[in-house]
Amino acid sequence: MGKSWVTADFAIHLVTNHGALILWLDSADWTGLPNLEEIVDAGLMHAGFSDQYQRKRLVRKALTRWSNRLLIVLDGTNERGAQETAHRLLAQLHAAQVAPCRLLFTTRPILLKSDERSLWNSARQIPVECFSEEELCEALRRLPNPVSRADLPDGLVEVAKIPRYFRRSIELGERFKSLANVSKEMVLWADLLAKVEAGDPQVVERIGWNSAADIKRALINLADAARSHRIGPTPHSNSYSLLQECFGEKFEQIRSDLAEQRVVLEPTGDNPSPSMEHVVLGFALHLGRLAAKCPQESIPDLADRIRRELEPVLSQDQLTESLFVALQLSTFPAAQGLSLTSKARAALL
Repeated sequence: MGKSWVTADFAIHLVTNHGALILWLDSADWTGLPNLEEIVDAGLMHAGFSDQYQRKRLVRKALTRWSNRLLIVLDGTNERGAQETAHRLLAQLHAAQVAPCRLLFTTRPILLKSDERSLWNSARQIPVECFSEEELCEALRRLPNPVSRADLPDGLVEVAKIPRYFRRSIELGERFKSLANVSKEMVLWADLLAKVEAGDPQVVERIGWNSAADIKRALINLADAARSHRIGPTPHSNSYSLLQECFGEKFEQIRSDLAEQRVVLEPTGDNPSPSMEHVVLGFALHLGRLAAKCPQESIPDLADRIRRELEPVLSQDQLTESLFVALQLSTFPAAQGLSLTSKARAALL
């Protein structure tokens, strides 16, 4: 629900208003480290302190003189087997007479064994939920350029209530001059592109998406699998088979990572299902590819071909949305979206 976004805002508040020292580590950077000293050392290294001897002195100072101002953010406790390391660090904190720092873990809900549960009893849990209607209105009012709640389209409200997607929605609204020009599929697409560009470990290393082309292929494969399984607008009993077909044997290893990107819903249930927004995205990409491959057809013939491609699978609303999203993707740079001719755009309309 945007836990890392919320944590980042909290960290900025602490630094700005209380002079806190914040060290932030992604799961790939802290998993497996044996103790708090190594955690602080890794945090300082990522903050730009490359000299090993300087870091050693700073580690001692951070855990003694600066301990009351030191907060270490350990992002993604549910990722990459980080849970075991988290439990080891919590045990060290419990054993210390005086806590040498504060730890802030971010995580999706995780199942704990009985002996592990006691380690978390002293931790304060802060659920990160979607914005309430009141919080959404307040967030819109506090923007540098305030936005009226009435200017937020109904179709965008669901994702805009999620903190990390709220920011992405506003960015796209500014880029395309109005929130009315932004769909939730567009927000999800832009968020995936941004994560690939930033080298997000979960997206790049775990899932294996290193470029916009990788995301396009994956979502088109998802749409192809949905077509072959005749997946309609609601979850289907064959959803698990569909996801296995799309992501192969790797699906079991990355299902929680896909859920973090909202590509998969109910990842821990008996019948995980694909997000229909991402299926629509896949169909939109497929339509753009189809339109680009048939440059000689007349606009009416191409429009008929596109409609026949989707009618057995998507509802009328989703069909309309796929056509709209395909047009939206053509507004991105060609490498990040779709490159459509004027004839292709006319056929999609």
